[in-house]
Amino acid sequence: MLNKTLIKFFLLYAFLLVLVVLFFPFVFGTFLTTFSIVIFLEPFSVFLCRKLNFNKNLSNGIVLLFFFSSLTLLLIFLIPSLVKEAATFYEMAAKFFEKKEWEKLLPYTISVRLTQLFDIFEPRLLRVLESVISTVTKITPQLFTFLFYVILGSIYLMYHFKSIRKAVPYAFPRSCRREAALFLRDVYVQLRQYIFSISVVALFVAVSLGLLLWYLGSKYVILLSFWAFVTNYIPIVGVFLELIPLFLMTFSLGLKASMILGVGVVIVHALAFLLFLKLMGGYIRINPVAIIFLIMLFSSALGVLGALIAVPFGIVVKIFWMRFLSPALNTR
Repeated sequence: MLNKTLIKFFLLYAFLLVLVVLFFPFVFGTFLTTFSIVIFLEPFSVFLCRKLNFNKNLSNGIVLLFFFSSLTLLLIFLIPSLVKEAATFYEMAAKFFEKKEWEKLLPYTISVRLTQLFDIFEPRLLRVLESVISTVTKITPQLFTFLFYVILGSIYLMYHFKSIRKAVPYAFPRSCRREAALFLRDVYVQLRQYIFSISVVALFVAVSLGLLLWYLGSKYVILLSFWAFVTNYIPIVGVFLELIPLFLMTFSLGLKASMILGVGVVIVHALAFLLFLKLMGGYIRINPVAIIFLIMLFSSALGVLGALIAVPFGIVVKIFWMRFLSPALNTR
């Protein structure tokens, strides 16, 4: 039987969460990043406790130190190269459209069609590139504040995560507390596996693509690898976003290198798809059509943040449907 009290409380907390997202996006983004880091790192801490008999606090400390030290080193080495490559890539893209580079390599009929297509999309694409560079420039001063709160929040949440998880069900009345606890447990397990799986896949694609670009002698190895890592956190749609700068770059590589890159990208994403299915085996997966719709809806409302949270939101809704709504509908 459907517990109406439980539904009311879930709707109340969902409404409060929407208010936070709309009016305090920085706070929500910080919390979301902190929560994602903790549920990604917790299994590694549990592994150290169980397999190596480490103390829980020591395990948490080792995992956090390794993660943030690695992240800091990456940022120190990557940011200067990213800024440099981003500037040169924008110049390359502008010249690409200005000189109509595709007309030199492709047959006349195909080049004419591409010219007509690019005449439509060129202004929009260049505006997007300008917007990305402008946004990066604007948020750079906020980045250190963001990282400070994320690091501080991750340390606190990592050490108190178990007690917080036990306390959360007490935000619900006693009459529905057990059902709420089971639902929240399912949400935690499913989101933990999704975040772990999508992170592994994004890293696999970024490293594989980076090695392939390095082999082909590309000037934008770090930029395009980083872009692939970020966009692969957006299922399905992210792949197309990843391919846009790759497509623009292929004309500077030559026909042979472009063919190798095209085949390599197909192989990398085929392996990434199989890897994701393997990691998510036995866990909830969302229909691809529903994923595209959710990403369109959330990105229209919240931009990049919406695109990142669309699939996790879909997972939560599906768990809610399977645990509460579907059994209630089938009993009538």
